[in-house]
Amino acid sequence: MNIKKTFLLSIPLLFTENIIASEYFGASLGAAGVDYNSTANKSEGYGFGRLFYGYSFNDSISIESGFLTGSSSDEEDKSDSKDDIEIDTFFIQSKSNYRINEDHFLYFKIGADLYNYKIKDNNNKIIKEDGLGYSYAFGWKYSIFDHLSTSIDLENSDFGDMNAGSINFSVMYEL
Repeated sequence: MNIKKTFLLSIPLLFTENIIASEYFGASLGAAGVDYNSTANKSEGYGFGRLFYGYSFNDSISIESGFLTGSSSDEEDKSDSKDDIEIDTFFIQSKSNYRINEDHFLYFKIGADLYNYKIKDNNNKIIKEDGLGYSYAFGWKYSIFDHLSTSIDLENSDFGDMNAGSINFSVMYEL
C-alpha cells in the first residue's frame, strides 16, 4: 500500500520544471524607424532609451515592465525638413525564452504599451496622441557572467496612427 501511495504522489513530479525565480533590472538603447498616417504617410526615425524590471518565473517564462523615452528633435538644425518626434511609453511584456546552450537564449516578447507622443512637422503643426498600443519583439540574449547579460532584439510597436520598428541593445543585471 505504501508503494502505491508513493507512486501516486510522485506522478506530479514528472510534469514539473525547475523553478528558478529571479529578478533583473536592465537598460537599453535603440533606434527606430517610424511610419505615421497623420501627416501624409511620412517616415522618420528617432533614438530612445529604456529602463526596465523583469521577473523570471523559470528559465522559460518572464515578465518585464518599464519606461521608454525617445526623440528625433535636433534643436541646433532648424533648416532640415524632418519632423520632430517625442515619445514616452510605459510597457508590460511577457517573455518566452528558448535556451540554446548555457549562455545563449532566443526569446519572443509580446505586450501592451501605454503611449504618449508628439510630432511637430516642418510647418510647426503639432500632432499629439496617447493611448494603448501593443508591441512584440524577437531577440537573442547572451549571458556574460552569472548575473550580467546582454541582448539585442528587433521590436515592432503599434501606437495608433504611428508604427515603429526598432533595433534595441540591452544590458541586464540579475539579482
